Amino acid sequence: VARLLLTRGADPNVTDKSTGATPLHDAARTGFLDTVQLLVEAGADPQARDKDNCLPIDLARQNGHTDVVAVLETL
Repeated sequence: VARLLLTRGADPNVTDKSTGATPLHDAARTGFLDTVQLLVEAGADPQARDKDNCLPIDLARQNGHTDVVAVLETL
C-alpha cells in the first residue's frame, strides 16, 4: 500500500496534525523494516521530530526494533 501511495505522489513527510508523526515515525515505532526502507528511499526525513520531540529512531529503540534502529543509524 505504501509503495502504491508513494508512486501516486503521496508525500513521505506528511505529518499527523495531532501527534506530529510522519509515516516514518509510525513504521519505525511498529517495526516495519521494509516500509522504513521504502520511505527513506522516497525521501522521508529521518531527522523529523514529532510533538514529543522524538525521532523515528527513538521510537524504534523504545519498542525494541533493533533491525530498524540499525538501518536508521546509517542515515
